[in-house]
Amino acid sequence: MAGALLRRNARQSIPGVPVTLDTSDEHPPTSAVGSGLLVSSWLANSVSFLASPDWIKKLASNKQVVRITTNKAEGHPEPFRTAVGAPLSQSEETAWGLAHLGIPELWRQGLKGKGIRIGHLDTGIDPRHPDLRNRIADWEAFDQFGHCLTGTPRYDSGFHGTHTAGTMVGGNKSGVAIGIAPRAKLVSALVLPQGSGTTKQIVTGMEWCVRQGVPILNLSLGGSGYNQAYEPAVHNLGLLGVFPSFSVGNSGLGVTGSPANHRDACAVGAVNAGNEVADFSGGGAFVWGQEDVYVKPDLCAPGVSVFSAIPTPYVRETAAEPYDRLDGTSMAAPHVSGTAALLWEAFPEARLTQIKQALYATALALGSTFQNMHSGHGLIQPLPALRKLEQIVSRSRSKSTKQRSSVVPNKREVIGLPGEIPSKVAIHQ
Repeated sequence: MAGALLRRNARQSIPGVPVTLDTSDEHPPTSAVGSGLLVSSWLANSVSFLASPDWIKKLASNKQVVRITTNKAEGHPEPFRTAVGAPLSQSEETAWGLAHLGIPELWRQGLKGKGIRIGHLDTGIDPRHPDLRNRIADWEAFDQFGHCLTGTPRYDSGFHGTHTAGTMVGGNKSGVAIGIAPRAKLVSALVLPQGSGTTKQIVTGMEWCVRQGVPILNLSLGGSGYNQAYEPAVHNLGLLGVFPSFSVGNSGLGVTGSPANHRDACAVGAVNAGNEVADFSGGGAFVWGQEDVYVKPDLCAPGVSVFSAIPTPYVRETAAEPYDRLDGTSMAAPHVSGTAALLWEAFPEARLTQIKQALYATALALGSTFQNMHSGHGLIQPLPALRKLEQIVSRSRSKSTKQRSSVVPNKREVIGLPGEIPSKVAIHQ
């Protein structure tokens, strides 16, 4: 329902640009306008195209246009390789981050992510990796303008995407279990070719993942500073009930990356095995509107010496195994995404707000205040979060039962457009 309302809202506002677009197509529609092809996005209620100075002036005078921004270059927070020269495997049967969070206990309860699809925007993924075979439910690639590159073979243009994918859904072919939700599937979009993309690439990838029905979206990427172009897309993910697990960045306290620093995102910082927030893990405070002050990150997860997969071509010429240990908030966010998948498997009827409540309320506080701009609510605690979610869902079921028993027969509800959805369109130039 929410997706249909967002698409209808885009149809009503985008014509003022002035072109009429069909936002119901499987792929973002394109039209010839100005200096090139226009690509629309109903998730962000925006359009993008190459614009001449005359077109920019014309658009700036259009009251339907809320802002005009450049299509910024984006990337992933550059991870750090742990202990160069150290063995790439480890003696434990489970990667330390998973063991630290108590994930094996959830596995013993039968929770491994079965039936859950996780959106994965990154440098791509190596489908031939022994721990990632049959883990990709769908795949697509996008160019810098948001055009869909249908037919692009599945591959990792770097190494980053395979590593983040491994932490979410990887297996244990090396003898070490690396994936939190090994029975979940990825809906993976290549939006950072060779590690670098654009805002439009990422927004279009987000929309494509939403079209595939993902309840969770992992973005181990972003650009420095606050990018307003992400605001409507991140906000609308919430309306659609999609959990936004985004890495907060690797530039240290006082610096955050976008889209993780947006109010409605779940920004994830990194901790080590001693529950110490990593020096590189970002954080900051923001003012929203007149009085609303919020801080980032929202949660922390293991992000130091994270053992996971890397593409097989990287090690083909050596005797090494296709695994590596990396540091970064990019490595932390997949721990949160994988945990959310286990929670949703346990309680498929849970709403986004309930998943967030369970994770935030049970996090292990790591600072002097309950929520601070170094560690947020704290380190995720999957097992307590599962118990908390059970309580929340149980109360919700009880309340729903009482409400249904008091419903007047034949009473109909009329649903209109959500008042919070922006009625204007943004232009990415």
